[in-house]
Parts: sequence; structure tokens; C-alpha cells
Amino acid sequence: MITAWLNNPYLNLAEVATRLYGSNSRMYTQRLRKKMTKALPFEAWEIHELERIKQDILSHIQHGHPVVETT
Repeated sequence: MITAWLNNPYLNLAEVATRLYGSNSRMYTQRLRKKMTKALPFEAWEIHELERIKQDILSHIQHGHPVVETT
């Protein structure tokens, strides 16, 4: 599953939601949680952005590089 990595207990889900939706709001974190439990479907752009966010995080972990925001 494409979002299985989101269930990592060390991952700050609020930060992922902020990067995904562009706003630091509890509503967006709740929306992401609902989509993870399949209560709401993911849209194609969300899946694409989640993959980008995942790659940024993995790069940071593997290489020690800071996570760079691209807008």
C-alpha cells in the first residue's frame, strides 16, 4: 500500500499533513488520518505529493541532508 509508511510511530503526521495541504491545521491532519483508514479516498495529486514527501524524508534519513521544501 502506498501509504503504509505513514503508520510509522516516529513520523510526525501533522507535519506530513502540513506539507501535503499547505496549512498547519488540525483539520488537515484529521483528513489525512481518515484517508489512511480508507474512510475517504485519496486523490491522484495527494498520492503524487505523498510519494514526493516520502522521498524527501528518506533522503534526509539516509544521507543526513536537510529536507528541502519545494513549492
